[in-house]
Amino acid sequence: MIRLENISKVIGHRSILRKVDLYIQQGEWLGIIGQNGAGKTTLLKIIAQLSRSTGGRILYREQPLDDGSVLKKEIGVVLEASFLYSHLTVIENLEFYGKLYDVDHLRERIMEVLELLGLEHARKQIFCTLSKGMKQRVSIARAILHQPRILLLDEPFDGLDEDTLMSVKRLFTDLHKKRTTILMVSHALEDIWELCGRVAVLHEGEIIHEYVTALEPLDAIRRKYCRVTAGG
Repeated sequence: MIRLENISKVIGHRSILRKVDLYIQQGEWLGIIGQNGAGKTTLLKIIAQLSRSTGGRILYREQPLDDGSVLKKEIGVVLEASFLYSHLTVIENLEFYGKLYDVDHLRERIMEVLELLGLEHARKQIFCTLSKGMKQRVSIARAILHQPRILLLDEPFDGLDEDTLMSVKRLFTDLHKKRTTILMVSHALEDIWELCGRVAVLHEGEIIHEYVTALEPLDAIRRKYCRVTAGG
């Protein structure tokens, strides 16, 4: 579905990504694990067409992405920088993005995602007044509003309390069962192993290992991950 070929990113004299090759299958839930500074968020932004690579190319359904707008319509993105307007209310933010994506029956769809994420009571609150966890929930609501075929998630569980964490995991699991393709970046190996069918290890800008979670116990992956990221 999405193929990365030799994706590189250089900022100044620093190589952030080094010839990354990765294939994301339709309907797959792929996790990317790595330490801080490994290039995880940069890679996600390049796939989301929010940043340009220095080298390499992305293919979507085996066609080069010369026009990034084709993929943008297909994806929902959750990033730490939420792309939500601080001075607008929750519902105003969702209305803005819903109109941007031409969402049918927008008001009904907004109320649906607010209910899914337990945000009905916060719909008239100004975004900048929300807690970190509430902001994260609004960011997830924005990402799924237009019912994208692909979700790109950067540390999606950051700031969530235990109850919300479980409900958001169920939400993503339900979307995956409906054949939504999910690429999730996290530093939490336990979440990656629990939810993803395949794990790619990004280390110093390179994919150095991939694991199929059904074939590898968590402890085994943890030991291998620690070993390879330590350079052993």
